[in-house]
Amino acid sequence: MPCTHRPRGSRLVKRSAVRSEACYRALLECAADGIITIDAASIIESVNPAAERMFGYRGEEVVGHNVKILMPQSYQQEHDGYLARYQETGENKTIGTGREVVGRRQDGSVFPLNLRISEVSSDGSKFFVGVLRDITERKEAEEALRHERDFAESLIETAQVIVLALDTKGRIVRYNRYMEEISGYRLDEVRNMPWVPTFVPKRDQDRISEVFQRVLAAIPTAAITNPIVTRDNDERLIEWHNTPLQDATGTTTGVLAVGQDITERTDLESQLRRAHKMDAIGRLAGCIAHDFNTLLGSIYGYSELALDQLPIGHNLRRSIEQIHRSAERGAALTRQLLAFSRRQVLRPRLISLNAVVADMGDLLRRLTTEDIELVFDLEPALGQARVDAGQFEQVIMNLVVNAADAMPRGGRLVIESANRNIDAGHPDRGAVLATGRYVMVAVTDNGCGMDAETQSHVFEPFYTTKEKGKGTGLGLSTVYGIVRQSGGGVSIISEPSHGTRVKIYLLRSDEAAENISCQPTEDAPEQGNETILLVEDDEMFLELTTEVLESQGYAVLSASSPSHALALSQGHPDPIHLLLTDMMMPEMTGSELAKRLAVDRPGLAVLMMSGYSDEVLEEHGATTMDHAFIHKPFTTRDLARLVRETLDEATS
Repeated sequence: MPCTHRPRGSRLVKRSAVRSEACYRALLECAADGIITIDAASIIESVNPAAERMFGYRGEEVVGHNVKILMPQSYQQEHDGYLARYQETGENKTIGTGREVVGRRQDGSVFPLNLRISEVSSDGSKFFVGVLRDITERKEAEEALRHERDFAESLIETAQVIVLALDTKGRIVRYNRYMEEISGYRLDEVRNMPWVPTFVPKRDQDRISEVFQRVLAAIPTAAITNPIVTRDNDERLIEWHNTPLQDATGTTTGVLAVGQDITERTDLESQLRRAHKMDAIGRLAGCIAHDFNTLLGSIYGYSELALDQLPIGHNLRRSIEQIHRSAERGAALTRQLLAFSRRQVLRPRLISLNAVVADMGDLLRRLTTEDIELVFDLEPALGQARVDAGQFEQVIMNLVVNAADAMPRGGRLVIESANRNIDAGHPDRGAVLATGRYVMVAVTDNGCGMDAETQSHVFEPFYTTKEKGKGTGLGLSTVYGIVRQSGGGVSIISEPSHGTRVKIYLLRSDEAAENISCQPTEDAPEQGNETILLVEDDEMFLELTTEVLESQGYAVLSASSPSHALALSQGHPDPIHLLLTDMMMPEMTGSELAKRLAVDRPGLAVLMMSGYSDEVLEEHGATTMDHAFIHKPFTTRDLARLVRETLDEATS
């Protein structure tokens, strides 16, 4: 029996060894990873098919070669170091561990590998089995992920929007560099602090907290707008778009908010709305002023004629003088309305604003009280500005009077000038029409100041905070109109109890200023005997002007329309020396009428009159450039003088 069992056990052992060998070969053949065996001298003993495919060699091309054939040069030296240390100490830290290495294919290309090495002892000798996995795709995916992460990080940190992450408690997890710039706080100063009480003004905290809870609950919310308080206790208006943050399982972990600073945009939109509003009011004021100019011209003129005919001491004289003074006040009021509406006639010249302000020194001191210190701080190298000198004086007087009224108990009033360059980022960019080089004149007081609501209305006509009878409400509106019509801008800064600063900007020129001295006018213009063709569509004004001219000795052909004037000219065989015509009439403009008449009367002198401004006349194709011009309302003396001058120039 013992002899019978021994051969059977031997066969089983042999069969098991054969099967193990077959299984090992099958594993080598089927394995997806590369498997390489090397001896203690690093000579390759075997490679499996996966390793052949991985390195591009056939087995017989590498078996018997040093394993360094499968490594780039830099790794060959590192491998020699490992081998030397192992032979000296028997220590090999790479055995049984996985690490990333670089392999080299037959074509010389390199690729990343994950390598695990096992040490095997057999028949008293050692050899090593290396299992290699090509991790090219994994590394590429990791690199792509890193690139996307870096790109997203760069985008977040460089974007000109706020990127804010809050946890479910509303605490600050993270925000970007732009938020640091706007708020003045570094992230590490406020991390883990509650967002709402830290940055949101008290008046908005309940509303923002409610929005936060809605976002956490994934309830759709529209964009919201609220201010944030900066480190300097300033407020910046932010428009927020919010969305819940979720982890891989879909659990809400917080809120992501993206915010845009719309402070400047909102300010500009407000200024634009205000400008449109002011323009609409200005157009209405301009139309009213024009109609009143013609009406006041008749009152003004007839009262002058009556006064000329009434002897001193006549019982009606005082009443007519009062009518005349009321007409003068009405004319001054319409001039202010035209100034506000930017429809007055300006005669701009290139002047030195410093010179104008300096010449006004004594007058400005008389406009203030003794307990107000008047200070002039004028830049010596101030550029020139093209503006109507008389209207600029009106601007300065209005501002000084307003400033003095704001300091009933005395104070300090400073008039300064400076050259300023206004670019897109300048705080006063919204006040001017365009970026560029400007001359700035500022009037600053330390009086009662104004709140934001008052400031939003100060340029509107008839708006005043003074008590009844103390002002018309046209001071600042006149300033606004004159400066805007001159191509400039007005900026106002004020706080209650901290005074007011009004800055006037006019386009700067470095050319030499023009002489603005005026020629004196004669007190009594000479009379004449020439024939004048008078054209005016307002019946009362036509009648008045006819009477004035006839009182000066002129023969007057009165026409109520351009067609009537053409008919009178054709039916008048004698010379007509002057055409005095309104500029804006239903049938044609005064300029067109003058051209028609010049065909038959080439030497005809022309004097235009209108209650409209040059701007409005040009809009309707009328122009005063080639003719003398007088603006309504005018005095009878001014009309007589200008008629005489126009006739004399035509014959000289």
